[in-house]
Amino acid sequence: MNAHLIIIRYLGPSNTRPSRVILSSGRFPADRVTISFNHRFNDSLAVAADWLRANGYSIENSGEAASGYFATVREFIALKDAKAGKRWNRSENAGQYDLRDNLRALLRYIVDNSRGKNPWCSNAVPRAARALNLADGKDVDADAEY
Repeated sequence: MNAHLIIIRYLGPSNTRPSRVILSSGRFPADRVTISFNHRFNDSLAVAADWLRANGYSIENSGEAASGYFATVREFIALKDAKAGKRWNRSENAGQYDLRDNLRALLRYIVDNSRGKNPWCSNAVPRAARALNLADGKDVDADAEY
C-alpha cells in the first residue's frame, strides 16, 4: 500500500515570531504548511500528529529523521488544501476527499474558456458541459447543444 510522506521540522522562535512547525509533503514539492507550536505537547512530532488528525489524516507510521521527524499518512491530499479548510466527505467514504467541487471548477473552466478558441477540443466542450450538468444533479439531454 502506498503512503504519503510528511516531513516535519521545528522552527525556533525569532525576535518577531513564536515557535512553529513546518509540515512538507514528500510527494508534492511545493506543498508546505506552517503551524504554530502548541506548547502542551513535548515535541514537533506530537504537534504535527495532532494537526494531521484534526484535519482528517490517518497516521500510519512516524519516526525520527536527520532533519526532524516524519509521518506517513494514507491520504494523498495536499496539506494546503487541508489547512484551507477543504474537508473530506466522511458521509460516503471515510478518509476520501470530496472532489466534486474541483470537478465542477475544472468543467466550468473548460466550458467557459474553450468554446470557439481551440478547434481540436470541439467535442470536449459538449462532453464537459454534460458532465457539469450531471455533477450539478441536472437531467442531461444527450442531443442538446451546448
